[in-house]
Amino acid sequence: MTSVAHRFEWRADDTDVAIVVSAPDRLDVNGDRLRLEQALGNLVDNALRYGAGPVELSAAAAGGGVELHVRDHGNGFDDEFIGQAFERFTRADHARSRGGAGLGLSIVRTVALAHGGAVRAQNADEGGADVAIVLPGTSPDGPVDK
Repeated sequence: MTSVAHRFEWRADDTDVAIVVSAPDRLDVNGDRLRLEQALGNLVDNALRYGAGPVELSAAAAGGGVELHVRDHGNGFDDEFIGQAFERFTRADHARSRGGAGLGLSIVRTVALAHGGAVRAQNADEGGADVAIVLPGTSPDGPVDK
């Protein structure tokens, strides 16, 4: 997660948005590091483009798996969009005037599914978007089931 945060530091600095990473000392996920970083990068890119800061990256063992979250403090997802957010070429109305093809979140879903996981998008109670990649993995206590 830290490597993804470092990759986006220059954009965050340009917009005065902090990127905050919080993760336990030991939390392993078996998977393709490059693809998982690509998925997290897509989420950070969206948070910087459409949300507001700070952008929070977090990881935790939860519900028999490992959850990787990217959360922003913007307006969150439109109610009409959230149900189709992970479909290819789908973009929220307010995003149509900006760059992009509507593939970022579908790539996130594809990477999660390829790792035996899932994705979840929701609006946080305090405002902003919260997208989670839920993966099988191992925690400090031993294997984590799917």
